[in-house]
Amino acid sequence: QRVAQICAQFDVPSIAADRWRLEDFQSLASDHGITVPPLVPFGQGFKDMGPAVEAVESELANGRLQHGMHPILTWCVSNAKAVPDPTGARKADKRKSSGRIDGAVALIMAMGLASKTPFVPVVPSVYASRGLRFL
Repeated sequence: QRVAQICAQFDVPSIAADRWRLEDFQSLASDHGITVPPLVPFGQGFKDMGPAVEAVESELANGRLQHGMHPILTWCVSNAKAVPDPTGARKADKRKSSGRIDGAVALIMAMGLASKTPFVPVVPSVYASRGLRFL
C-alpha cells in the first residue's frame, strides 16, 4: 500500500524493479486490490546496471540530479562501491560495501529506466498545435 500511496503523490509512469520475486510482489498487490504503475524488470547485472551507472554519473556531472542531502540516501551512496566487469561496465556491489546500498541501487535503477524512457512533456508544446512562425 505504501508504494501506491507514494505513486499517488507523484507522476510515476513506471517503476524499475529487481526481477527477483517481482511476480510475488505483483500477485500480492493484485490480491489486495492495490494498483501500482507498471513494474519494469531491471536486472542487477552489468548489462542493465552499467548504462544506468553511466546515466547517474552524467546527470550528476551536468548538475541535473540533486537529492536534497537526504541523510539515508547520502549514507547509502557513501557505502556504494562500483565494481567493473572485463568490458569496463560498472555496478554497485554490496559485497564490496561496508553498509547498506539499497537507496543507491534504487537511484541507479530509476535513472537507468528514465534514461531509456522517452520524455513526454506534460504540457504540449505550442509548436505542436500551431507550428513555427517566421517573421
